[in-house]
Amino acid sequence: MPTGILPVDVSPSGDLANFWDELSDGGIDGLCKNAQLALSQSAKLLNASQGDLSYGIVISGSTKRTLRPFADKRLALIDEAGLKLAGNIKKDLLTLPNLGPVTVVLNAGIEGVSSVMRPLPETSNYCSELTELLKLYDFKTVFPLNAGRITKMVPGEIWKLPLYARYSISINPGMRYAQLVDVTIGGGVNGERKPMVSLYRKDENTLRLRLRIEHVIVKSLNASAASVAIPASDLGLDSGTNFLTQTLEKTAAGEINKFLAFKLGLNFSRSTGQKLLLEFTLDPKDAEQMESLAEFLKGDFDILRRLISMGLQFDALTGADTAADGVKELTDLSGRIGSKIELNGTFTGSDHYDGTGTNFSFNIPVVRAQSENWGQATHRYQSLANNNAVYHIQQANRSHSGEMLHIPFVGQLIKKHNYRKDLFVANRERVNGKVSDPLMFYQEQQGLIRHGDHRAREALDSVNNVVRYAGMRGNGVNYDNYFPVREFFPPKPSTGATGGDGNPQLLPEKVYRSVVLSFQLAFSEKAVQDIILSAPQQILKAYMNVMRETEPTVIGKVMDLFAVSESGKVGYDSKAVQARLHVIDNAEDSTNPMNTLRIMARAATRFIEKLIRVREESDWNKQAGLLSAAASTGDLQFEDFLKVVIQLVNVGDISSTVTIHTDKKIIGEADINQSYQLFNQKKGNGFDSKVAEILQMRDRFLNPSALTD
Repeated sequence: MPTGILPVDVSPSGDLANFWDELSDGGIDGLCKNAQLALSQSAKLLNASQGDLSYGIVISGSTKRTLRPFADKRLALIDEAGLKLAGNIKKDLLTLPNLGPVTVVLNAGIEGVSSVMRPLPETSNYCSELTELLKLYDFKTVFPLNAGRITKMVPGEIWKLPLYARYSISINPGMRYAQLVDVTIGGGVNGERKPMVSLYRKDENTLRLRLRIEHVIVKSLNASAASVAIPASDLGLDSGTNFLTQTLEKTAAGEINKFLAFKLGLNFSRSTGQKLLLEFTLDPKDAEQMESLAEFLKGDFDILRRLISMGLQFDALTGADTAADGVKELTDLSGRIGSKIELNGTFTGSDHYDGTGTNFSFNIPVVRAQSENWGQATHRYQSLANNNAVYHIQQANRSHSGEMLHIPFVGQLIKKHNYRKDLFVANRERVNGKVSDPLMFYQEQQGLIRHGDHRAREALDSVNNVVRYAGMRGNGVNYDNYFPVREFFPPKPSTGATGGDGNPQLLPEKVYRSVVLSFQLAFSEKAVQDIILSAPQQILKAYMNVMRETEPTVIGKVMDLFAVSESGKVGYDSKAVQARLHVIDNAEDSTNPMNTLRIMARAATRFIEKLIRVREESDWNKQAGLLSAAASTGDLQFEDFLKVVIQLVNVGDISSTVTIHTDKKIIGEADINQSYQLFNQKKGNGFDSKVAEILQMRDRFLNPSALTD
């Protein structure tokens, strides 16, 4: 292992757990991993219409038992029971020729769910645990909530009780083309208020109570095209005579239509919301504490009603308020709850957020399903810890999910590739109003299911391609911080023969069951200042150093001839360049290297201008937004942006952690479950604790996955 890489023990982040849960969803290992028992039934309480107005109310109940994997290959058994009351009103506003009616729809409803997650004994064999699904006599719910049942929770067990109160107003005019495809263009407003109570038995002596309140409003515009679902009767599934056969046939029709559906969609959204989190730690062996907890939680959904009431008061605090504005409100809320269970809170905090997002997705029957998401968000995190400080976060993100060959009832059998990239710029505001210089933090997560060993090497190489530039200031690369990818994911050996191209023929590549990689890179306040205050010529040198990746033979010969003028434009001595490259400038010849250099000069100019705009902005909040935008938009985005700016800093002012989890299922090849520290290994610069505060805050406010609280 190179000297710059140190194996360390790092607890997995909640964000990585959520990423894994999403990656593994959908049956990644065939029938056994997609196994579940689910029953649902609904009844219409009201269904009527008057002219172009229709309305209805439906009540439904459901139960579901599933097996889900953790990243370390352990399994969890999840029992869910829910009750939902929903109503809707539809009104046709007008009818367009050749398109049909334009309808406004108002939906509203309330849904309560009991969720219990229990870890199973260590195993990676799904099929051996299928009997657990059938033990319906062991189905577990949160209710009745009493001290005795809470005490008997096993380590790792999680109880969740969320309540969803939702409404939506939408207008979606559409048309059906040739009776085969539905085309829709529309938009709407969605609102949700979601209180949640969760209990997590961390170990024999620790029980964590979390109370969450979230209120969010989402405004969206969308366009979509989708093939018309095939009715169950046309699939030969209309013979059901009782509830069970009708339910099975409905499920079968849904799975088959999922398999055969063509879909194409584009969505733009803006969300504004507030989250409140209160956390308490209890001793599950303390009978007095358990009785107080049970008394506090008694009344079933009454506790959720009280949380909604608290949330209404909390909405008065806005993301624009100062640090001092939030302290009193948070202290009051923590005290009111703590007095009821006779405990002081271990954490009380809030997140006010605002963001925009774009989603593009498509599904090609049998072949591929893919979704692309990108957007930006601002967060105002505040807690009663860390001296009541507020973290203001400007966040940019991009994510991708891709699946190939989904088989009905079996799941994703062939390949799955997900990734998520997030860049945060954070300013810390003290109660006295003083705001720090920004920190910058980047996180990339990649997940592979049933991909070949070369894709695993590519994923780890994407880390190498950034860290090798650390501190180089335009002077090549450094291999002290370089993962030996062939040691982690060795290719199969040569067969001893050569192919027609003269290269050795390798054995067919290995297919790994799963690989998950997390790459985190943090820049201290000093490092960020070094970036935005760098001289234009130094930025250009770093930029050209990266461009040698794509044009090594050309850039290596002429990069010293590039310069930044007083007006900020990047240019070069054209005659000197032509002489060195032994070419004549010809703008009409697309393969002429002079055209490539012109494009590169314009791109370098735009990049330098972005950093100069960041430097010249005096307002700290706007400056953070400009830096976040510079890192996530334009010619260089996310890791390409990092390749340039990481050269402009001292390596003692950055810190990086890489975490790898594998389930290779390859004979003779060991799995990897390890984290590695790069740079700042002595923890002597003090900014690691600041980054940890931000990550812990973010993780606390993430929406819980099926496996987390």
